Amino acid sequence: MSRFEDDQYETIAKPVTTKLTVKKSRFIGMMRSVDSMESVKFALSATHRDYPSASHYCYGYQFGLGKKLRSYATDDGEPTNSAGKPILSILKASGLSNLICLITRYYGGVNLGVGGLIRAYSQCTKQCLDLAETITQTCYQQLVITVVYDKIDQIYRLSRKMKAVISDVVYGQNVVIQIKVRPSVKPQFTDQLMGISGVISVDIPSENKISFREYA
Repeated sequence: MSRFEDDQYETIAKPVTTKLTVKKSRFIGMMRSVDSMESVKFALSATHRDYPSASHYCYGYQFGLGKKLRSYATDDGEPTNSAGKPILSILKASGLSNLICLITRYYGGVNLGVGGLIRAYSQCTKQCLDLAETITQTCYQQLVITVVYDKIDQIYRLSRKMKAVISDVVYGQNVVIQIKVRPSVKPQFTDQLMGISGVISVDIPSENKISFREYA
């Protein structure tokens, strides 16, 4: 179970690599932080590039927050549930999220059996976790707020109160402020924005624009 607290999660701070040899089979484990399918694909591509002649590329990953948590595992040609499943099970039990563990195997000519494979892939995953340093990350959602000039201070005060992060400010006919807000406080944040008379609109990327009032 992931150690989620509101909009925060714990993951690994930087990539780690470990090696294990079992009856002439070489296992190379790589673990790194991921937060999207694009970063998962990058990790897979890098591993295939670095170890192009390996017999198997088995992995498990999980990323996302709450209901958007996404996980997957593959045995990549190993016997069913002998590689990917134990890798992912250990990741889930670690309490960490947004990470992938990819284990490359070079076959050594001796069959390890299902039990031996489960032990080898599990041990390699645990070794990666033992080497990893952890870090707490915070999730944010971007808001783009258009406001009249004389109401900027109210936006700033609200941002400090809700611990939002102002990432950009553009001055034109009105002021456009980009703010990063934790998803758990976004409803309360937008509700309080509605109480500020000079807010013209709030644009939430990937969602509909919220228009409050029209100003000439």
